[in-house]
Amino acid sequence: MAKEQITTDSGPTSLYKDKLLGLQVMHVPTGKVVEFRAFLTAFTDTYNSNWNAVDVYGRMDPIATFQGTTRQINVVWNVPAYSSTESEINLSRASLFLSMLYPAYSPSGNSGGGAGQISAAPLLKVKFANLICDSSAQGKGVDNGLLGFIQGGVVFQPNFDEGFYDPAGRPEELYPMSFSLGFNLTVLHTHELGWKARQQKSELRSPGFPYKTQPYSPSNNLINSPAETENSNDATNLNGDGTAGKGSANKKLGDADSGLEKDGEESSINEEGLTGKPTDNIVKQQKDSVMKSGQEAAKAAAKNPKATAAKSTGPPPLPKNWQELPYNDKNRVAYRKWYKARKGK
Repeated sequence: MAKEQITTDSGPTSLYKDKLLGLQVMHVPTGKVVEFRAFLTAFTDTYNSNWNAVDVYGRMDPIATFQGTTRQINVVWNVPAYSSTESEINLSRASLFLSMLYPAYSPSGNSGGGAGQISAAPLLKVKFANLICDSSAQGKGVDNGLLGFIQGGVVFQPNFDEGFYDPAGRPEELYPMSFSLGFNLTVLHTHELGWKARQQKSELRSPGFPYKTQPYSPSNNLINSPAETENSNDATNLNGDGTAGKGSANKKLGDADSGLEKDGEESSINEEGLTGKPTDNIVKQQKDSVMKSGQEAAKAAAKNPKATAAKSTGPPPLPKNWQELPYNDKNRVAYRKWYKARKGK
């Protein structure tokens, strides 16, 4: 249905005219549009994340099931008039806006009149700059506004301090020189919300949501830098051969062995060559054991250099690039066997 606009304004400001920063409201059933200058005095955009939490006997924390996220926008604005003519136009604006709170009716089918049947609910589209807009839409105007319905009351409040325009020769008419309006809009999004879940990289289903902004760059993080974030993600995404997923260098055997070189390393090999999680005590014991055996060997070599040289027939050395070998079970078991042979087990 064609839109009918009431936008006449005597002396519009540059923000309203040039930057299109007016508050626009469209009545979806009829297509009528009304615009107000953007003299906003209050604006809140509230997102409510709703969960169904169930308390279970013996469990300290509830079992929570996600239900959905709702959005409500509260707007309050002033409508001043700079002339008697504009005061009349502003009251016409307010009248049209208040009429948009009512539904559309189909004819009752009899000449006696009557309410008829509701053919369309009073859904609205609201647009204000990039703060109230459909982030996925292109172009300008109220067509890119947010769809929703007004929940609760709408207050029309004239400012008595500013006075009224009392036209001569037109009794029983008053036009406020300034008044305020406000509403609470429950948003019904018409575009996709949430994230595209991917193993390596996730992205918004509607980029720029909700205010048509450029995607946030992790380089702006001061604490979690992009490199740290990528490394922490890759460490938990291992391929079938045990190597880390792409996005950073694969995990190597040399920096993820049994914890002999690093304190608190999570991945290690137990006595059978299987993956395990050593505690700090086990790691400390392994390091102390290596240091002790090294000290004893040094003392023996100092006492009897010839005997030590005759006995130094240990296992063959590891490849020079052993620290660059992929971090998988095969290489880890081989390293463990070499380590046992080195200790004489």
